Amino acid sequence: MRKPSFESVILKYSDMSGKYNSIDMDASGLQMILSIAELDPTILTGLIDSVLENTPDLIQHLSDGIEQKNVTQIKISSHSLKSSFNLIGATTIADTCQAIETISQEGKMTGVVDMFSHVQDLYKELVSDLHLWKADIEAEQ
Repeated sequence: MRKPSFESVILKYSDMSGKYNSIDMDASGLQMILSIAELDPTILTGLIDSVLENTPDLIQHLSDGIEQKNVTQIKISSHSLKSSFNLIGATTIADTCQAIETISQEGKMTGVVDMFSHVQDLYKELVSDLHLWKADIEAEQ
């Protein structure tokens, strides 16, 4: 299988906002992922699979932390989620997780429940977009 040129992949995925609503990655973010993946699409699909597989447990862990008012658990879970979402270019949801993490680092809970609800809504959309993105990548192989 011939690997696509770096430029063609950047052009294809650098403006995904019209097709993948919850993935708001800019070209520099995509360049980073593709550089790491060395233009191997299976790396991208593996990354997507990893996020789809691991995120539900992290979201549940965050939910449990919020329910128990355990700011340490909230901080750890929101940090892990933030990192995962940033890695795939879902910066809006990552930024919300960052806000939750920041509040929990201060030992507070103010607004966390509403932000978590927003994370859950964004995640539902993200799951759909990730499946679509993965199918598009696999169709190109």
